Amino acid sequence: MENNIQIFSNPNFGEIRVDEVNNEPVFCLADVCKALDIKNVSDCKSRLNQKGVVITDTLTNGGVQQMTFVNESNLYKCIFQSRRPDAEKFQEWVFDEVLPSIRKHGAYLSNEAIEKTLTDPDYLIKLANTLKEERLKRIEAESRAAVLQIINDEMKPKAEFADAVMGSSDAIDMRKAATTLNMGIGRNKLFELLREKGVLDRHNIPYQTYIDRGYFRTIESTYNKPDGSSCINIKTVIFQKGLDFIRKLLNAA
Repeated sequence: MENNIQIFSNPNFGEIRVDEVNNEPVFCLADVCKALDIKNVSDCKSRLNQKGVVITDTLTNGGVQQMTFVNESNLYKCIFQSRRPDAEKFQEWVFDEVLPSIRKHGAYLSNEAIEKTLTDPDYLIKLANTLKEERLKRIEAESRAAVLQIINDEMKPKAEFADAVMGSSDAIDMRKAATTLNMGIGRNKLFELLREKGVLDRHNIPYQTYIDRGYFRTIESTYNKPDGSSCINIKTVIFQKGLDFIRKLLNAA
């Protein structure tokens, strides 16, 4: 059996095994729970969206074993369940380093992997072939997804959504976003759901990875308090592609 699992290592959180299912990364639940100090893996699993839970044959030191892996959406929920004080740093490491590396290169070059590429020509050739194959798969998947999206748009017109946001490139605030999404939730509930899914922090500020993707923008303004001191207010606004991202994220939950 070929072992396609990648191992990501962090000095604070240990090792996380990542596999790929349907061209999307999935994370070993046991490793995630260990990193986040979640003692009861079964209880954690029961709280997840089972559509994003997969059992896969995994090559380990003890042979091939069936291991539970979870998708990116469920990873948010695992992080939210953690009582570890620095769980937010784990999220930043995964979403700011690990995921971008997978999506850009199809491989994560840890220090060990870098050393092997420098000392083992056979490993370097295998890695190059893997990167080429993954890149071709990604291009094919993106093309297929684009065609399916066009078909879906034709089959299920989203006229109200398009009328509200397609005519402008400006961002809108969260209250208007909740109205535009028309999913039966208001501004405060939308904030709550996005915090639960790890998109916003506890101050309702989007994590940098989602700002970098062009989903959100933060606007800072200064105001004076009655005592004469000044404060900075940070407002989160959403772009068109951010609205579409939120709609898909909530529909998948």
